[in-house]
Amino acid sequence: MKRKNMKSIVSIALCSSMMLLSGCSSFKLEDDSSLSSIDESIDNKGISSSDDSVTDKDSSSNGDATTQKDISSNSDSTNNKDISSNSNSIDNKGNSDFSASNSADLSKVYTAFADYLENNPLGYENNAGDFKDGKYYVYTLEYVDEDNTPDLVYSDISGVHGSNIYVLRYLDGKVVKSGPFGSYGYTSFYEKQGIFCTSDSGMDVEGTYYSKLTSNEDYEYLCKEVTTLSFNDEGEEKGSETKYYVREKEVSKDEYTKFVDENCKGEPKKWSGYENENNYTYINKDSLNELRNKQ
Repeated sequence: MKRKNMKSIVSIALCSSMMLLSGCSSFKLEDDSSLSSIDESIDNKGISSSDDSVTDKDSSSNGDATTQKDISSNSDSTNNKDISSNSNSIDNKGNSDFSASNSADLSKVYTAFADYLENNPLGYENNAGDFKDGKYYVYTLEYVDEDNTPDLVYSDISGVHGSNIYVLRYLDGKVVKSGPFGSYGYTSFYEKQGIFCTSDSGMDVEGTYYSKLTSNEDYEYLCKEVTTLSFNDEGEEKGSETKYYVREKEVSKDEYTKFVDENCKGEPKKWSGYENENNYTYINKDSLNELRNKQ
C-alpha cells in the first residue's frame, strides 16, 4: 500500500512538474510573441516616429539655422563685394545696374548697339566708324523708356553742356535712334518714362522743354515754359514775361505745373557728355568690343 501510494505521489509530482514546465513554456512563447509584437510596435511607431520627428526637427531647425546663417553670411559677403564692385563701376562709368538674369537677350541688345555705333554716323559731322581719336563720343546704358530693356545714351564731348544727346533703343528687333536732345543749359530724363527735360537760355529767351519718346525715332513735345526778357538801351534787363504751353496750347501756370506733376514722376536724372565730366565710357573699337561681350 505504501509502495503503491508512493508511486502515485511520484506520478502526480511528475505530472505537476510537466504541467508546470508546459505552462512555463507556453508563457514564455506567449511572452516572446507579446514582446516581439510590442517591440515591433515600438519600432514601427514609437521609435520610428520619434526618430523621424527628432531627425526632422533637428535637421530642420539646425539645417535651417545653419543654412540661413551660412546663406546670410555668404550673401552679405557676396552682396557687399558685388555691390562694392558694381558701385565702383557705376561711379567710374556712369552706367546703371542691369541684371544678368536675361543675359542672352541683353547680349543681343548690346551687340546691336555696338554694331549700330560702328556702322552709322554718330553725329552730323562724321562718317560711319569715325570715332575721331576714340575720345570724342561717350555713352552710358540707361533705362530711358518704359520697357525693361536698357537703352544707350551718347553724345560728343564738345557739345555745349547738355546738348547733342542721342538715345539708342532696341525696338522690335532693331536699333532706333532718337535725338539730338539738349541745348545751352542742361538735359535730364525721367527714368522708364521716356521723357526728356531740356533747359535753354539765349540772349533774350530762357525756356524749359519737355518731350517724350514715341514708338519710333521721333519724339513729341509735351509742354514748355518760355520766358522772354526785355532790355533797355544800355543792355540792362528791365523786365520779363513767362508763358506756359501744353502741347502748343497756351495755359495758365497752375495748369502747366499740374500737367508736369501728373506726367513726370520722381526726380529726373541729368545727363551731360560735355568734356566727359561724368566719366562716361568713350566710344571706340575697344569699348564697342567690350560692349558686345557684356553679359
